[in-house]
Amino acid sequence: ALLVLTLWLLAGLSAAVWIWALFYLWLGVFDSLEASVYFSTVAFTTLGFGDITLGQDWRLASACMAANGLILFSLNTAFLIEVIRRLLPQKATGEPVHPLNGDLLLRLHFRPSPLPLCYRNRGKRLQEKKAGKLAMKFSS
Repeated sequence: ALLVLTLWLLAGLSAAVWIWALFYLWLGVFDSLEASVYFSTVAFTTLGFGDITLGQDWRLASACMAANGLILFSLNTAFLIEVIRRLLPQKATGEPVHPLNGDLLLRLHFRPSPLPLCYRNRGKRLQEKKAGKLAMKFSS
């Protein structure tokens, strides 16, 4: 399941490169699809060979594409690390290992998160407050 997830994320990154390449081709920045895909791949991965560059009018677009690639690679890396973290057994908490089946992404997405600190034990505090008021009533 982890391999399938990794391949899906790679397909998403490839789709982003192709969208940028088709965008440059549509604008007429490059004459061929090969040059457009090559430049998009090099700029998106922030490799930056420099053998093919954009004209002065479009230099800022390549910087935006590099920033977009950096953000998408970072998000994919963070997502994969979180999936691996949730799949590994948690020795300290005793959390069981999740089986690798088809609803893995659903369980990752709909897993309940802990309440913020301000709401933790709120009911317990209210009960203690009410108990304190009752004790004050009976003591006077």
